[in-house]
Amino acid sequence: MHCYQTIISKVSIEDLETIAKTCSSSLVSLKISGFDLLRQQGTLRLASVLKFYGGAIVEDIDDPDKYFNADIYYFPPKLCHVGDFIGLFLKHISIMYAFADRLKTLDLFGAVLGNYAHCIIRRRLPNIEILNTSTCIGDEGLDVLSQYCKKFKVLEIRQPSDRDDHDRYRVTDRGMIHVATNCIDLEYITVCMMQLRNITLLAIAENLKELKNFDVQMMIWQPAWM
Repeated sequence: MHCYQTIISKVSIEDLETIAKTCSSSLVSLKISGFDLLRQQGTLRLASVLKFYGGAIVEDIDDPDKYFNADIYYFPPKLCHVGDFIGLFLKHISIMYAFADRLKTLDLFGAVLGNYAHCIIRRRLPNIEILNTSTCIGDEGLDVLSQYCKKFKVLEIRQPSDRDDHDRYRVTDRGMIHVATNCIDLEYITVCMMQLRNITLLAIAENLKELKNFDVQMMIWQPAWM
């Protein structure tokens, strides 16, 4: 069931729970926007065979401390593909620890994470195959990624929407060389960079024998005052 970023104004949490209960043995994919993760706990408990889940909003406007307790969150035992945790900050990432080692797909582009947070979560993703993130991962995050995530097949690194993050975090040749040297099963790469040197291309050519697609989007730097 995919209703992500669609114009559906009258869907309630109760509707989602009814669908999850009725289709508890067949609902394997749920991607929907507009609902806080905590409010979707009833749906997740009912969707017992769910494998793909995305679109949750992580917000703590009412109670700034409520996301520090990861034990209140439940995720289905077969969940292995997660996308679009909107608003996920460093203090929230412990909610992913319960299922991180099962993940094969993870989309963190909508998360609000610096490279330190990326380094923390990468150490818990031994089975990850597909990662979609932003340049906030930085070279440090790619270094950790290359050490702990050996089953990688798809890596997509896009430019962050926040201009401050654009200026603060960047992916360079150093990070890409770490990935090319250690993640030898990669088949697809999309990355945003300021520049790309021949040494990176050589590392990719020498190590990534399974690579089918390599897309580099060059970022043009402009001073923050422009």
